[in-house]
Amino acid sequence: MANEKNLIPLDQRTTSERREIARKGGQASGKKRKEQKLLKDTLLELLTLPATKSTPKDISDAAALSELKSGLTVQEEIAVALVKKAKNGDLRAIELLRDTIGQKPVDKQITQTIQTDPLDDESEEVLQAMKEQLLCKQKKELSKE
Repeated sequence: MANEKNLIPLDQRTTSERREIARKGGQASGKKRKEQKLLKDTLLELLTLPATKSTPKDISDAAALSELKSGLTVQEEIAVALVKKAKNGDLRAIELLRDTIGQKPVDKQITQTIQTDPLDDESEEVLQAMKEQLLCKQKKELSKE
């Protein structure tokens, strides 16, 4: 773990240092987005293979995919395995494929806000009168016992 005494907050850095840190963060973010897009594109490419007799039943056969690309990366092998599982009916694999290619349904949350207006003077008086009537009624019942 980093020694927190060596950390310098951004507000204590020069403008050029902050700009450099932001630039590096932007580059790292772009690299990550590119990797995620590559996985999405690989999955879309596999999912758009025609499902005819010419398509091999075992989609993980590297020879069958050599037409698409020569030499599979680990990411492509994982994508192939995921498609194979989904093709065999694995619901989790199907959901993961759907979510990765950007077709995840939106989760909707229903929120309800109840706004109450402060009581005006007339309502306050009515409420106070009702409270007094209730107290009187309770006192009468207690005195009868």
